[in-house]
Amino acid sequence: MDIMSKAWGNIISQGADQFGIRIDTDQLRLFRDHANHLLKWNRKINLTTITDTTEMAVKHYIDSIAVLKWLPASCSLIDIGTGAGFPGIPLKIIRPDIAVSLIDASRKKINFLKDVVRQLKLENTNAYHLRIEDIRQTPLKEMSFDVVISRAFSSLDDFLRLSFPLLKPEGMIVAMKGPDISNECKTLNESPYIDIYGEKIHVKDLDIQTVQYNLPYSGDGRSVVIIRKS
Repeated sequence: MDIMSKAWGNIISQGADQFGIRIDTDQLRLFRDHANHLLKWNRKINLTTITDTTEMAVKHYIDSIAVLKWLPASCSLIDIGTGAGFPGIPLKIIRPDIAVSLIDASRKKINFLKDVVRQLKLENTNAYHLRIEDIRQTPLKEMSFDVVISRAFSSLDDFLRLSFPLLKPEGMIVAMKGPDISNECKTLNESPYIDIYGEKIHVKDLDIQTVQYNLPYSGDGRSVVIIRKS
């Protein structure tokens, strides 16, 4: 299916509508620009294994914006292991009030993202080439964020350990996962605390919310784990 076709746009718009999200013409144009850019670059470097345009619409764009309702207004957000910009770029397109930082360990992917940010003229959006494990050795260690988010980045307990140092006191961690996270949640709940570079955060002091849903069209199951300090 052609990304520029009305049918592709309808998949995005109608899929988003199932999550209570209305997409206007300009936002849809930016989705198309990002998708076309992604396919062009993907011929040279490995950015995504999903190249069927219908699958892209559902598993990249609709999947990314499904978490939108949990994000506070005008928040600062850091997307860990963003890859080709998911979920950070689609979230920014729908919510231009969000300040977005994109983090990935692949220099080629970050070069792609910097080009996307420039081509799409996305304000308050920055891409950084680094491993999240090394962030304490970079200027980003001085920054803190309202939202730390990732899509299928690592195990839940590892993601929390890496995310908490980046989080504002009233901030939230959003882990986007597949359908079955029972083992990850069990491991987390059975741990008395999370060791954050020597500081212990007790799991019982965390507000942990899990939401499960299915993507439109594909029916693929998804889980979102939202974690705050209580």
